[in-house]
Amino acid sequence: MQQRMQAEIIDLAEHQKLRRRDTLGQTLRLEREARGVTVEELHEITKIKTEMIEALEADDHETLPAPVFVQGFIKAICQYLELPVREVLAIYGAEGPKLPARVMTNELLVPQSTWWMRLVAWLKRLFRLG
Repeated sequence: MQQRMQAEIIDLAEHQKLRRRDTLGQTLRLEREARGVTVEELHEITKIKTEMIEALEADDHETLPAPVFVQGFIKAICQYLELPVREVLAIYGAEGPKLPARVMTNELLVPQSTWWMRLVAWLKRLFRLG
């Protein structure tokens, strides 16, 4: 007894076609609004802060974190809005900053060089131990 399943063929290429605007932010805003998705809904699904979504849509790279995090934001947004991830990431690669917008300055995370650490390093160099 065989059961045949019928699969509905969906033209994903047409559905996922990116309507490109001048900037990445404008493109993402257009696609989000075209699908009737609010910034708050996008926040609820992707867990990206609304401030980060708004900064991304405003092309405000100074407010955004390091590019590796922004790329994660873009992937999550593209998955939810069903956009071509590679194409959108390519746009970000061409437009986005090449270096992190902000440098980590948390004193607890940045190693501090104490006098005895410098002494040990000097002794290692002196006796060629390291």
